[in-house]
Amino acid sequence: ETASGYALFVRDQYDELGNIDEGAVQTDNLKDFMSLVKLRAFLPFTSAEVALSNINAIVAGECTDELRDFLSMHLTTQSKKKKKAAAYKLGVADPKLGDSLNELGFQVTYSQSVRDMLRGCRQHVAKMVKMDESDLDKARCGLGHAYSRNKMQFDPNRQDKPIINAIAILDGL
Repeated sequence: ETASGYALFVRDQYDELGNIDEGAVQTDNLKDFMSLVKLRAFLPFTSAEVALSNINAIVAGECTDELRDFLSMHLTTQSKKKKKAAAYKLGVADPKLGDSLNELGFQVTYSQSVRDMLRGCRQHVAKMVKMDESDLDKARCGLGHAYSRNKMQFDPNRQDKPIINAIAILDGL
């Protein structure tokens, strides 16, 4: 997931355990990284509110309808009755989100090699999606502020006034 939407990347060279064959992924060079990982699909969020609701669900380890529909459209799920193995392993960074996706029938894996690949995907997503880096930075900043503001509203100690004021000043800049 990014601040602007969901992206699905494909990596073909995996062994049976879901690990990357060559070991650590080299993420610095875009050309080398694109030879390992391809962008299959991108689903932009329709509004800032949709982005905020999706990020809140992801942080809680829940799969949203948008994410489920996006993955169902581009991946085949494993039937609970047919114990046939899926033709893919979906790499995720968060085990709680992985459990939610696994309950929906997606084959999920999370390991150090998956985290390395996700790091490269985050680093190069703007170029792979053909998006301006400054637009993605603005989306990240806006979503980060909205998420923080939303989290602070639910502070039981109500010691959040200085933080809310600081965020409001940053938003005004």
